[in-house]
Amino acid sequence: MFKRSLALVALIGALAGIALAEEKANGDKPDKKDELQRKAPSLDELKTVVQPMLETLDLTAEQKRKAAGVITGDAWKATLEAFGKKRGEEIFRSSHKTVPEVMPTIMMPRMMAYNMQKTMKERMARRAGPPTPKEIAAIRAATQKRMRAKIAPSIMGNVEALAAKRAEELLLDKKVLVRVLAENVSEAALTDKQTEKFDKTLADAGYPAELIHGPDPILEKRIYKMLETLADELLAVESSDKACKVLADKRVEEPLRTIAKEYAFRTGSEVSLRFLPVAEIDALVQKKKAQCDVVLDIGKEKGSKSPVGELPGATRVAWKHPTGEPVWAAVLTDHPDVAEFVRFVGGPTGHRLWSESKAGFTITSGKTHAEAFEWVAENRVKHTYPMTAMRMLREIGGIREGICIDIGCGPGNLDIELAKRSKFKIIGLDIDPDM
Repeated sequence: MFKRSLALVALIGALAGIALAEEKANGDKPDKKDELQRKAPSLDELKTVVQPMLETLDLTAEQKRKAAGVITGDAWKATLEAFGKKRGEEIFRSSHKTVPEVMPTIMMPRMMAYNMQKTMKERMARRAGPPTPKEIAAIRAATQKRMRAKIAPSIMGNVEALAAKRAEELLLDKKVLVRVLAENVSEAALTDKQTEKFDKTLADAGYPAELIHGPDPILEKRIYKMLETLADELLAVESSDKACKVLADKRVEEPLRTIAKEYAFRTGSEVSLRFLPVAEIDALVQKKKAQCDVVLDIGKEKGSKSPVGELPGATRVAWKHPTGEPVWAAVLTDHPDVAEFVRFVGGPTGHRLWSESKAGFTITSGKTHAEAFEWVAENRVKHTYPMTAMRMLREIGGIREGICIDIGCGPGNLDIELAKRSKFKIIGLDIDPDM
């Protein structure tokens, strides 16, 4: 495989190397060589850059003769063929060195996130505690094995294509060809001191040696981008079949994306969101072509019940669109995550995120964030504050007096429970003045 790929790049380099050859005399249809010939800078263009620099070096008559000998059409053709083959092999080898160097920084963060979500979901299904390091390592190893099996063939093919394309581009790049011509002249006609001065002049003019030697930075960036895209695509495929598919009214997009993201973070379950105008959703629901696990929408007119609201088991949650219309949610399949997702959307965290939405959604009991938070605290999480207060007092080692500052206190529910159980002077601070 490696030798075959080298041969492929070398062949492309050789084809590009004869870009200055004359067109076929027999009138055949122009081929790859003819196309490259039309695109490549002419030898005369390159000479206009190199010759003025040579004139500053005080060359002897013999040096001028030698320099002229390597700036002929035939000599230039041979030079390009040799450079195309050599540089093609160099960048192909460097590209294969780049892949193992950058793969850990690309794949590992994505794989770690995927592994943790998978682990959390499996543990929650069994109502188990936090995963052990051994369990996490086992899932990571299994995922890595699957990823290697899927990603390796794609990487090899893509790297070959990128290296071949870059090898061709180099032989059409004027800066690169100027540097190639200049180095050929240096080897044939210049002394070491003249070569040093010539190199500096070239570098100052924007023709550094790095253009034709060492790793190619442009190719490295392309390989990195290719690996990022490939890794994301493969991980998306890995998890897409398991995702809970949600179809929702475009008017709920802003808050629902935030809620779904929080749900995925807390549960490790994937959620796939799709948003359409309400008329299209209603039509799909009525024709039974929604193709999703959960559907959410709002009535098209004030006071009207949406088609989703007419579905069996549809739920009207405790938050409203700014028009005052409720949002309906209905479960369409037996996907294992749908019931939990709908509960989360209408639960305490869902209420808070809806009330914070820029779209202006409000909870039934109040329109301000403070009122919305108070409704959640009173109707959803009131029972947790006494337990939280007792746990906090236990964890601070018996301290019951002094000053306690609660930053982000909300309406002060937790502070009230702490005050009941201690002699603290409690100061509550919150960024929202309504709190």
